[in-house]
Amino acid sequence: MTRTTVVLPDEIKDIAVRNAHAEGISFGEFVRRSLENSIRRDISEKESYSRRHDSLFSGMRRMRQEATPGVRDGALNHDEYLYGSGHDQMQRKGRKK
Repeated sequence: MTRTTVVLPDEIKDIAVRNAHAEGISFGEFVRRSLENSIRRDISEKESYSRRHDSLFSGMRRMRQEATPGVRDGALNHDEYLYGSGHDQMQRKGRKK
């Protein structure tokens, strides 16, 4: 571990000390846990945001929502399912140019 000095407003430190005491841990341990939880939450939120706004993940959600029992051509026609009909035709036209 690395020793670090942090300047806190009195009110925040008092609350943190009280919370640490209530949890039966040291102030330092309380600060470490709080910081770790905050960092993990930020990472999780960023990953969640990426998944919600990534075209692949949103396409996969759409495929699951629109899935028809018995459809077995997802691997073959994935572009159509992910990007909509006509995508394959646009790709072929682009290759001819």
